[in-house]
Amino acid sequence: PARERLAEAPSGVGQVIEDADRYLVILRMRQLRRADLKPIDLAELADDVGERLAPPVGAGVRLERDIAWGLQVRGDRIALLMLMHEVLRVALAMAPPGALLHWSLSRRDRMAVLALRGPDQGWRQRLLARLGGADTGAAALGATMVARVAQLHDARFDGADQAGAAVCWQFPLMPEA
Repeated sequence: PARERLAEAPSGVGQVIEDADRYLVILRMRQLRRADLKPIDLAELADDVGERLAPPVGAGVRLERDIAWGLQVRGDRIALLMLMHEVLRVALAMAPPGALLHWSLSRRDRMAVLALRGPDQGWRQRLLARLGGADTGAAALGATMVARVAQLHDARFDGADQAGAAVCWQFPLMPEA
C-alpha cells in the first residue's frame, strides 16, 4: 500500500501544482485592469502552446496547427498562455484514440479567432461541458480560470464557429497603426 501511494504521488503533486497555477491566474485576473494589458502577438502564443502540447509521433491522438501570423491583441501574456494551455490540455485528454484535433488562429474582420476542432459531436459536447464548468473540483477551477481570462480580454466564446470548431474564442485585434 505504501509503495502504491508513493507511485501515485507524482501525479498528485502535479495536480496540486496545476490547481495552484489556476488559482494564481484567477487572482491575477482580479487585480489586473484593462490599462495593464500590453500588445501581445496572439499567434506566437497559440503556436507555442500547440507545439508544446502536441502529442508525440505515434501517440493515439494527432494535433494539426494552422496559425495566421501577425495578430496583435491587448492582453496579459501569462493569462492568455494559461487559457490556451488549459483548453488544449483538456481537449487532448478527452480525445478518443485515433482522433485528429485542429488548433487554429485566424483573422475574421477585426477579430483574432482561436478555434479547436475535434473528431465528433460527443467529444465536442464533453469539452463544452468541461469548459462551461459543468464539472467540479479541478475541472471547475480550470473552467473558471478560462472564463475570467476571456472576460478580461473581451473575448467572445462560441461553442461552434462557422467552420464547425468545437470551441472558439474571438479576441478584438489591436487597431493597425
